[in-house]
Amino acid sequence: GRALRLDPEFAEAYYRRGLLYAKAGDYEKAIEDQDQALVFAPNHAGAYTARGAARAAMGDSQWALDDLDKGCMLAPERHEGFYQRALVRTQLEMYDEALADLSYVIEMDPLSIPAFMARGDVYMAQGEHWQAVADYGQAIELDPKNAAAYYARGVARAAAREYRRAIEDLDRALELDPGMAIALAERGAAHEKLGEYEQAIEDLDRAVALDPNLAIAYYNRGLAYGSKGEYDRASRDLNKAVELDPSLGSREQGNLPSV
Repeated sequence: GRALRLDPEFAEAYYRRGLLYAKAGDYEKAIEDQDQALVFAPNHAGAYTARGAARAAMGDSQWALDDLDKGCMLAPERHEGFYQRALVRTQLEMYDEALADLSYVIEMDPLSIPAFMARGDVYMAQGEHWQAVADYGQAIELDPKNAAAYYARGVARAAAREYRRAIEDLDRALELDPGMAIALAERGAAHEKLGEYEQAIEDLDRAVALDPNLAIAYYNRGLAYGSKGEYDRASRDLNKAVELDPSLGSREQGNLPSV
């Protein structure tokens, strides 16, 4: 950029350009620019945070965490660093630490929808389904047209075995985003749990039509067919699910045919 040509020691210009590279998905160039920013301004909290976020996007979680720790230490009043660190800590299954970061973000910015969503995700990972429901609910209050929040709350309610209310949330998610195949897959699963097998299969057929590579849709449809006693169809779907996502092979399938 022009600012870099005019004054190569202008750390803020490297920092800003690095942010643009990151936004464009060019994380290597983003990291290079933040490196330069830190050469000229070694205590630039934003550069540490931005470099940490870029490293996290490249899967380098431990280096990302080191950068984010420095960013948070240098500028505790900037909640972006704590939010980014919480995401990395969640990936590393450091759930208590992630919750502390996200609660701090929410204390500083009670209108932060991403923080409520991320904290709900951590609670889900911990099996604290009702606390997740509450946080996703806060996100919905802040943005009543947030399809992702309705979807997440629906999944949390299903995990808490509140299937009818889960379906209501997933209905709303699909009203807002009719192409959300994963919401159809989860609504189908909730119908299956309630013994509503035809409705389940209808949803799961639509999910597969929207996304032919959505493994969980085949898996859930296999369960629904199995519950109906249609074991050949169940086996075909379960085999397809495991082909697309081998981790599904370890799931409990009750009395269904093995895959």
